[in-house]
Amino acid sequence: MSVEARWWADLRQQIVYRAKRLNTGHMIEADQRYGYRDALSPHGVMLFFVSDAPAQPHGYQLHTAYRLWLASPESQ
Repeated sequence: MSVEARWWADLRQQIVYRAKRLNTGHMIEADQRYGYRDALSPHGVMLFFVSDAPAQPHGYQLHTAYRLWLASPESQ
């Protein structure tokens, strides 16, 4: 396997892990708010991007940003 293929495989693995963790967090937050006026919207947004990090094993650092909305007509 080439170095580039390993780089992409590692990146995909990290994104899948973080997406699963964020989805679980969204599910827990939604469950805790169930039945309350300020319930969460059924969706959120996740953004992933990388920056150079020569000290890291694959030479990059993965960053994650996410946003969850409260349920409202605007979030539909």
